[in-house]
This record gives sequence, structure tokens and C-alpha cells, in this order.
Amino acid sequence: MNPVAWNTVRRDQGSIVALGNFDGVHLGHRRVLETLLRESRASGLQPVIVTFEPHPRYFFRPDEKPSLLTTPQEKLTLLSEWPIEVVPLAFDAGLAGLPAEEFIEDFLKHRLQGKRFLLGHDHRFGKGAKGDAALVQRHVSDPSRDVLILEPFRLDGETVSSSAIRSHLEGGRIGQANRLLGRSFAYSGTVVRGDGRGKGLGFPTANLEVGYPWKVRVALGVYGGWAKVKGRKLPAVANIGRHPTFGGEAVKIEVHFLDFDGDLYDADIEFRLDFAVRSEQRFPSVDALKAQIALDVALVRDRLRP
Repeated sequence: MNPVAWNTVRRDQGSIVALGNFDGVHLGHRRVLETLLRESRASGLQPVIVTFEPHPRYFFRPDEKPSLLTTPQEKLTLLSEWPIEVVPLAFDAGLAGLPAEEFIEDFLKHRLQGKRFLLGHDHRFGKGAKGDAALVQRHVSDPSRDVLILEPFRLDGETVSSSAIRSHLEGGRIGQANRLLGRSFAYSGTVVRGDGRGKGLGFPTANLEVGYPWKVRVALGVYGGWAKVKGRKLPAVANIGRHPTFGGEAVKIEVHFLDFDGDLYDADIEFRLDFAVRSEQRFPSVDALKAQIALDVALVRDRLRP
């Protein structure tokens, strides 16, 4: 994703615009996208999404702990599945200091040629976060028609939100997180060289480097799922943790492919977490660890068997 400065954007056709961060592109976001497309067809306006990079949270608080569900590229890939134009705005000092009224008039209405707008009931924008749906309504000719305020989407009594999904992931509740996402949570990145310990244990692993500082960290432990690598979809088991048996400190994502043998260094892979196997633990010996890994692999193989 290559974010652009707000004052460089220029569209010629009338549009209907949805504002949001769209972190995770979860089921709640999908309802927004479906509504955007439906309203676009009814109005004849081009559907446009405005999102932000980096997330405003990290512009104002860059040292905050990682917590985003998707990297910029993952988010763009998910959004590109929809026939909607995506405008990724660079959230910088210029945008952060732009008054909400100017954002509406100069950017949304003039530069994007926005005629109608979709906003979440709690979405805020503009300097001091003073902009909201009510303010946009004061800048359109027909507030009831031109501004659609979207209420939270609920699934089985739970509000679908990025924060709820993040809480499930950090608590190791992968099934609940995936239910709200509408797909399996994933880590994607490049395979980098590790210390070779997995191979020494009899279970060679690919060390996955996400390369994005704000990607959410799931509860440390072992997970089963599917990996995409070199055009193939393979069953896999991943250890996400610090290797306490060996006194490790840095958290690593190490993926063992059940049916693959080959060199993966520098390859791009994606690992989708379908279920949790167990929490991270320290073993009394290397032999005890090897025995548990064998059990983990057997369990994952059985769970993923067609």
C-alpha cells in the first residue's frame, strides 16, 4: 500500500464515500462494503473507500504495543477483492492538523467529488477528532439521504469489531476471532534464516518474518492451520513463542510444513491459524519437547485431514 497525501488526490467522477480504518476487513467491514456497493448501484455514484496509513493511533502514540489485525498490504489485498476504489491516505502531521470542516469540504467533497457518505456511528476525523457523521450532515444538501450512519454489526450477540477480534486473538481464542473475521487470521511475510533448532529436533521450520511492527500478537503457543507457499496450500503447524525450554526471549513465528521438503529462504508465505493446539510451556528436557512436538504434529495432521 502506497499512501498518498490528502491534497494530491483528485477525482473527476461523483462518488459515494465510506470512511474508516478497515483494520482486519472483518464481517462488520464487509457489511459496510456491501452497503456501499448497494448504494452505489442505486445512486449511480462510484464507490470509494478512504482509509489511513499508518493507523492514526500509531501516529499519535508510536510506542504503543502491536495490535493491528492486518498489515497495510494484507488490508489492501482484502479490499481489492471488492469492485471499489481504495484511497489510502498518508496520516501525517498535515492530515492530523486539518480541521474537520476543511477535510469535508476540500477533500471529501472537492477532491473526491463525494456526493454521499457512509460513516460508522462512532467514527471521528479531523483535527482534535472533532469531525463525525453529524458534522458531515451539516455539509450536504439532504442529510437524511446523503449521509448514511452505520450501526455496529452483531453476530450471535457479540459486536463485531477489530478490538473484539484482537482481544480473542490475544487470549488464544482463535475460533471466536475467526468467526468474527469471517476467515482464518493469518500471518504473512518472508522466510528468514533462524538458528536451525527445529531441524535439529527433527521438525524443520520456516522462520516467518512479518516485517511490520504493529501486527497483533496472538497468545503464545502452538497452532494448526494451512500455509500458502510457492503456489501451494500445505497443512502446517506453527510455534509462536520464545522457546522457554532453551531460555529464549524474542518471540518468533516458526512454521513446520507437514508435507513439504525444500529450501524456503526468502520465500513469501502466509500461515492461517485455524485452531490452537496448546499454550507455550517449558519442558524439563529436549527429549520431552521432541515428544510433545510429535504429538502436536500428529494432532494437527488429524485435524486437517480431508
